[in-house]
Amino acid sequence: MSQSEYTTKGRTYCHIQEPERKCIQRMKENGSSNNEIARVLGRHKSSIGRELRRNAVEQRETVQTYSKSIEIPLWREVRRYFWDSAQRLYETRRLNT
Repeated sequence: MSQSEYTTKGRTYCHIQEPERKCIQRMKENGSSNNEIARVLGRHKSSIGRELRRNAVEQRETVQTYSKSIEIPLWREVRRYFWDSAQRLYETRRLNT
């Protein structure tokens, strides 16, 4: 196979915009899958997964425990997606390129 068969001519790529990020956050909060979000936004499911992986933030969530042992942590780290922090991270990366 020649190199000319692997062209991206005709394909267009565009960055995920702020309204789409708001939609991603809202749909994730409602329990939608990446596949459902991609279908609504007209994007590929891997684009949604990549967006969530790159722009999620780590937070500490309090864990209720009834143990008296001090070795059990009272919190756990979770990754959450917020459209405003995702937009800020995107803009920062764009400025650094």
